[in-house]
Amino acid sequence: MRNQMTDTQKLFFLIITATCGYFIYILSPILTPFLIGGVLVAAISVLIKYFHQQYLNSVMKIESTSFSQIPFEFGNFKKRDFASFVEGENQALIYSLNTIIEKEKSDSLYIWGPTGTGKTHLLQAACKKANEINYHVTYIPLKQYKDFSPEMLDGLGELDLVCVDDLEYISDSIEWQQRLTLLFNEIRDNHNSIIISSAVSPKNINIELNDLKSRLVWGQVYKIKSPNDELKIEILRKKAAERSFQLSNDVAEFLIRRSNRDLNSLIEILDEIDRSSLAAKRKVTIPFIKELIS
Repeated sequence: MRNQMTDTQKLFFLIITATCGYFIYILSPILTPFLIGGVLVAAISVLIKYFHQQYLNSVMKIESTSFSQIPFEFGNFKKRDFASFVEGENQALIYSLNTIIEKEKSDSLYIWGPTGTGKTHLLQAACKKANEINYHVTYIPLKQYKDFSPEMLDGLGELDLVCVDDLEYISDSIEWQQRLTLLFNEIRDNHNSIIISSAVSPKNINIELNDLKSRLVWGQVYKIKSPNDELKIEILRKKAAERSFQLSNDVAEFLIRRSNRDLNSLIEILDEIDRSSLAAKRKVTIPFIKELIS
């Protein structure tokens, strides 16, 4: 439960503060000539100022850390925004995401597809954009669900946008499924939105709770399109530029031919290339890549 003053408590505090301040203002000309009265007035004034500042600080803290139980800070995200996502054949999906983020409509959206197609990138990009336009939003990676209690979902239906990543990871937890079902209801009742990702389609996902499974198709469902080799080259070059080194088309093609074609694996290799080229102070060339992967 959130530690927050009610509206009645806030109003009562403000009335008391204003009343005390008014009487001090009226009585100060009478009391000030007397030393004891002057000290008393000064002391009361200091105390009221102190408690009023404490109240303001508490309100500011409440407003800035609402739902602070969610341990995911947007500032810790890597550079994952829509500008750095190479959309390929996913234009309709990007359009739907932006429609939800800008609150043109309240909806649920389910994104599914194989690992390495950019689902996490899109969810974090959605959170980042919504956060930048001052909407209340959170990102929940269910891959880590065992580190947290399902109670962390309490109250999240009040947020403008909730992004839930890797839904398939709670297939063995009926408690999490039940709490997520309630969250769906709260989000709908508050006219807010939820975006969910999974490696599995809503029809085939191993979710025991039928109430939750039915809610997964309440809104839009998109299968994210995997990038072809040409698009992978574009993505690799863009990721290399983000890491401040150049990757030629020839080197990118060589990487795709000689390694796992899964995009996540290719980006992990790219990180290793970045570290090794900096350490060796060498340009990224095919001979250098051959040495690295041999």
